[in-house]
Amino acid sequence: MNLAGLLLAVAVQPAPAQAAKACVEVAGDLIRASDLVAAWPAVAALPGDTTFGYAPVPGAQRVFRTPELERLAKRNGFESGRAQAFCVTRPMETLTGEQVAAAVQGALADPGARVEVVDFSRYPVPRGTLVFPREGLSAAAGTPESANILWKGYMRYGNQRRFSLWARVRITVTLERVVAAQNLASGKAITADQVRIESYTGPPLRRKFAQKFDDVIGHVLRHSVPKGAPVPVDLLGEPADVRRGELVEVEVENGAAKLSLTARAESDGRQGQTVSVRNLQSGNTFAARVQAKGRVEVKSLRKTP
Repeated sequence: MNLAGLLLAVAVQPAPAQAAKACVEVAGDLIRASDLVAAWPAVAALPGDTTFGYAPVPGAQRVFRTPELERLAKRNGFESGRAQAFCVTRPMETLTGEQVAAAVQGALADPGARVEVVDFSRYPVPRGTLVFPREGLSAAAGTPESANILWKGYMRYGNQRRFSLWARVRITVTLERVVAAQNLASGKAITADQVRIESYTGPPLRRKFAQKFDDVIGHVLRHSVPKGAPVPVDLLGEPADVRRGELVEVEVENGAAKLSLTARAESDGRQGQTVSVRNLQSGNTFAARVQAKGRVEVKSLRKTP
């Protein structure tokens, strides 16, 4: 090729493409005027909360082209200026092991728990709050301490939206649990002689179990718990306002006569329920309605067989 041809070939080479503009990042679910000022200065003439549609789903783009921008300007009563096309996207990030470990540690709410992050979601996720709910744990009773546990979580972003993610972690917790010392029947208040405390070391479990005697004594079980099993918190009902063996104040109303006395409860009951109480002087038992903690009432005194 001669010199003239070479110069001509160089002259007609296309100019390098201009670097693509970064998309406007919108953290909320709606695209507002305040989000677009940097890409579309003319929109500053509008109140900042003026909306221009919904933000795209995480990982996608919403493109505003010049004809659409002109229509939007006309509809909202302002000059579009030299509107240039631009895109809108959600802010995304890639998780780090430190982020995952911190979120898992926070979910456990146990400073003494040992957490090792083995693996986690490597794909981009929307920027927001990282959450690992207890129900996302795959660990079950008997899971080996050395096992890698799958914990399903999510990133909370926008208006309480969720983006699913996961982590494989190795966690060891040490805690005390309330265990049934005998078979515990449903519908009956738990007494001190029916439970004991034992230490547990291993992975965290999906279900939460009672850890102190005060968590269970006097409470009523919704379902039975076998001997040797830990007592789940979600099976515990409210404690009785009146417990068997306790002294209670009795208000007796028999016709026009009213009196008060102290008696001993012969059964457990909560407010509004009927319990059996025993007169300390006569030894007679009678039914009474629980008014409040340690207080019962009798409308007409009847001796029970």
